[in-house]
Amino acid sequence: MKKLQEKLVKCIQQIYFISADVSFIIDNQKVHCDSGDVLYLDKNTIYSAEGDFEAVTINVPAFGVKK
Repeated sequence: MKKLQEKLVKCIQQIYFISADVSFIIDNQKVHCDSGDVLYLDKNTIYSAEGDFEAVTINVPAFGVKK
């Protein structure tokens, strides 16, 4: 469980898939997402996507707010 918590703390973008049949290539690894899945991406992650999807994205912090 600790690794998941660390991943969530470092997360910069969350993608919530409403309707999906899509594959992402992240760090040369293929990740498939279906409807209802959530994908967490770290800051500056380079990725590509192939397939069809409808999603909501959340960027943290919103609008580039700096402390």
